[in-house]
Amino acid sequence: MRAVIYICFCLFTLSCTQKKQSENDAVKLDHTRSVSKGDSAIGIPKTLTEIKSAYSNTINNLKQNSLQADSVKYNCAGERSGTITYFEKDGKLILIKHSYNEYDHFSAVDQYFIKDDSLYFTYSQQTAWSFESGSAAESTTKDDITESRIYITNNQAILCLEKRYTIKSKSTNNPIPDQIQNKSVECKNTGSIIRNLKNLLAFKSKPEGSCLGK
Repeated sequence: MRAVIYICFCLFTLSCTQKKQSENDAVKLDHTRSVSKGDSAIGIPKTLTEIKSAYSNTINNLKQNSLQADSVKYNCAGERSGTITYFEKDGKLILIKHSYNEYDHFSAVDQYFIKDDSLYFTYSQQTAWSFESGSAAESTTKDDITESRIYITNNQAILCLEKRYTIKSKSTNNPIPDQIQNKSVECKNTGSIIRNLKNLLAFKSKPEGSCLGK
């Protein structure tokens, strides 16, 4: 009789333990679901902190090759040519990269970061190259480079940063771009940026080789 009572007690204890473990697992699962739902519910970034976070997420996805990319090239009678790449995540456009050259002495890369069809950040690197003046510098070229970073909320710039530096072809002491501090500059109207973005969006459906803006 005592043996029967002992067995019943053990079965009851095991049942309670399994039930408690199941409840704990359910709580963990519900928490995971709520976090995932919260992540997907993040809207258009508006503050500097939100913009930087959204930017970092896009760059990480880019480095991990987890974005779908579609590129199209254009040529404007040899005066201007370039490549536009549209990056998507889960079917949504999140980045446009525009690399282009004008004549022989200017090149640029413009990047437009997008969330829910709204522009929140742009990065631009423009390079103008030329020969150094002076007989001693013959055949030596220099690249004058300007990097621009613009934080945007509701199509208005809220912070504009810039850095300028020069890279010389025969110099052994060129500056290291990542070690150069950005300087805060006065923000300009974003009208031209928005127009450029609209042109890039519209160009996606045009045939290869067409002239951008035509």
